[in-house]
Amino acid sequence: MAKTTQIYNMNDVRTNLPPNIAISERDPIASDTNYTLGTPWINTATGGLWVMGSSEASWGQSGRQWGTAPTVTSTAADATVAISAYRGIAIFNGFTTASGAEEIFIIEDVACNPTSAILITSETFGAAAARMQVTQVIPGNKVFNVVCRNRGAAGLNGDVHLNFWILS
Repeated sequence: MAKTTQIYNMNDVRTNLPPNIAISERDPIASDTNYTLGTPWINTATGGLWVMGSSEASWGQSGRQWGTAPTVTSTAADATVAISAYRGIAIFNGFTTASGAEEIFIIEDVACNPTSAILITSETFGAAAARMQVTQVIPGNKVFNVVCRNRGAAGLNGDVHLNFWILS
């Protein structure tokens, strides 16, 4: 059975928001046909993500799994960590970066290729006025570089956490 997701906009009027998300404790099957193209299906028991690929109930598994993201921490002021997963948290400890300066962080990941689409956020821990902002992501073969600029008023003397998800 198809579900309708509704949101409230600025004028407090209900608006439909397709495609709807299917959440179940099983994988989709061929008889799951009442969904629009692009509908995501999440299996909460396994963490599997599926997407409706056609009107003939062609569900394609994305290969990306939900659940706890692996976390890898650098042991020193080192700009490289290795994570072999589609999503993860890379923690870079002990950086000193002046206000306005850039750092290049390297994440080695076998899931990455030169055409990968990567969602990434950054968190800064240290001086309150330091703010490391992602300015560029450069995917490569089993590695991607993340360029961050300190857009804060103070220099960074602390840690940078990069939270990422490789979508393709």
